[in-house]
Amino acid sequence: MTEADAILFRGYQPEDAAATREVFHAAVRQTALSHYTPAQVQVWAPDEVETDRWSRRRATAWTVVAVDAGDVVGFADLTDAGEMDMLFVHPNYARRGIATTLVASIVREALQRGLPRVDVRASRVLQPLLERLGFQLDEDRPDNRLGDQVLANATMHFDLKVD
Repeated sequence: MTEADAILFRGYQPEDAAATREVFHAAVRQTALSHYTPAQVQVWAPDEVETDRWSRRRATAWTVVAVDAGDVVGFADLTDAGEMDMLFVHPNYARRGIATTLVASIVREALQRGLPRVDVRASRVLQPLLERLGFQLDEDRPDNRLGDQVLANATMHFDLKVD
């Protein structure tokens, strides 16, 4: 049994908005510092985010959350266009297989929808995991910008075998 086996994976609920926002904020502000500067993570995860807007964005995608003892500790979502738009795990739960299980959930959902592939814009933090899981690099984007900051990332995809 892996540590991820003790985690409950379920669909997003509207009351998960604040918790998923907190997971995102903590992951970017702490975990992403291994690859990005404080100024870069500040623009990526600003202090203030409108919770209603955040919740609508999660609700318009297919979002799966990871829950431990009632606390949301990770989440990922898949848009109707087949993009894994978000994948974040709280830093206190890093390296427990949660991100891998979230990716597997996204891939299963994409297969059920009959999508030909899953696309993602992967941060420098996420890219190595996705490569290990079989995602292919489409384009390295060292000059990707968000606001006044450069946030290098990569576009990647995972081909699905649809019967």
